[in-house]
Amino acid sequence: MKKLKETLAFLGFSELETKVYLKLLHLKESTASRLGKELKIHRRTAYDVAERLVKKGLLTCIKKGRIRHYKPVLPLRILHKLREMEREIKEKREELGKVLPKIEKTLEGERIDVKVLFGRKGIETLYLDELKEGKTIHVICTTIDRTEELLKHFLPKFTKERLKKRILIRMIATRKDKKYLEKYKLLRVRHLHPRYVSPASIAIYGKKAWNNPLERRTRNNPHKEHGNC
Repeated sequence: MKKLKETLAFLGFSELETKVYLKLLHLKESTASRLGKELKIHRRTAYDVAERLVKKGLLTCIKKGRIRHYKPVLPLRILHKLREMEREIKEKREELGKVLPKIEKTLEGERIDVKVLFGRKGIETLYLDELKEGKTIHVICTTIDRTEELLKHFLPKFTKERLKKRILIRMIATRKDKKYLEKYKLLRVRHLHPRYVSPASIAIYGKKAWNNPLERRTRNNPHKEHGNC
């Protein structure tokens, strides 16, 4: 039964569909009501699952009076379904083999690199890359106060080097951050109401960009806030 369960899962049947089918193999025949009692699930749920299995070819249904009775199809039907899947996979592989050369030719010379960085060191790495790129930095920033706290030792060095390289920052920030931003040079800021600013910090420089999802303070958890800009 274990191998049969694994095969059904491989074919895309849900855990509940598998349980209903295996139970019917044991019972030989059953109504949705009895299936529900045997599996300790609601009768309507048992009925819906059984009807799906009928459509998928694993159960048959006969009416006795006004009541629907379900019977399992022999596991040989599953073997047939596996063979159908093998044939479909083979066809898709052949189709993909014909298309891939065209896709490779279209993407020739193009490359997209994606990196995932974590923590304060990850943020510092991004800032250093902005200095290395040397282009104008376009930023949507929501937590400059948190950023200054997190990078209190690194940010002054970054700012000094940025000014040395004459790198301009164009920023969209919330109005509450105005007092934190006034001291920075080579910074052009537009202040918006918080409702119009992205809940994540985003920076674009040259042909690169990074995004930092944020966890903002909430009414239920006023002490939780992470992020940077």
